[in-house]
Amino acid sequence: MHWIHVIAVFGTLLSSPALAAEQANAEASLAAPEKTKARHTIRVEWKGPRGRGDAIQLFDPKGNDGHGQQVREMRLIPRRAVDPIVEFAAPAEPGTYELRYWSGTRKTALVTRLIEVIPGTIEISAPATVEGAGTITIQWQGPGGEYDIVRLHDENADYGNHGERQIVRQRRVRAGDFEGKRVELIAPTVPGKYELQYISGQHHDTVLASRPIEIEATQVTLDAAASVVAGEPLEIRWVGPAATDDEVQITDAQGKRLDGVMVSRGEKTVQITAPKIPGAYALRYWSHANFAVLATRPVQVVEPAAG
Repeated sequence: MHWIHVIAVFGTLLSSPALAAEQANAEASLAAPEKTKARHTIRVEWKGPRGRGDAIQLFDPKGNDGHGQQVREMRLIPRRAVDPIVEFAAPAEPGTYELRYWSGTRKTALVTRLIEVIPGTIEISAPATVEGAGTITIQWQGPGGEYDIVRLHDENADYGNHGERQIVRQRRVRAGDFEGKRVELIAPTVPGKYELQYISGQHHDTVLASRPIEIEATQVTLDAAASVVAGEPLEIRWVGPAATDDEVQITDAQGKRLDGVMVSRGEKTVQITAPKIPGAYALRYWSHANFAVLATRPVQVVEPAAG
């Protein structure tokens, strides 16, 4: 890796008055790579006065319609500035940027240097197929960026999601996701061919990586006794996707949920206490993410035996 060390110090006056004044106002240096990939970490070594409001900045000279725009800033709090190194993520947009040591008291850059941001790559991996309403585990290779989004896309559908008509699922990448570079989405119930997309958080219309995935028809069953005594426990054996917050529920004749137990992948039976009022009820498997009933079967609640 090539490094450039830029130093501005008090010294001999140069022939140019402008340059002489600039050097006379600064005692700072910046060291950083000449190039970095988009969204990768920029490591900057610095020297400077550590004055109040001082910061290391990344500046886009072409931003804000050519007027220049600050992209990143790391404040140098004096009592915490023990290690003269700062790190921040390179922007997603390739181009020529400027690193600056900014003096908070003088309101000027004491020293600057250019850094080139070149295109970076993101790759995503996921199963080729997953059952409907099941959990899709998506991993990515590459740096990832703040506010990035992982989404499931269906180019042939219209879901009416506030103008984003073909988005089936999406999740914003959060701080805890970056360490494992892993997120999970719940698959829809409708079988078919879909596309996973990794979207830039800085430019929401930019797909940084994509891959196809097929959603297969899922098998969901409920097995339990045809009748149960009022107020007694009923054991239900189930088969289903066991996605986050899925439940086996008991409902009244109008479909109103009366009770439910969350399912887990390790267990295939749950117990639900029967209602105290005899009558016709139903058991159902509820997909929380899809807000859908995946399986149902009747159950009769009977009065306790006399005596």
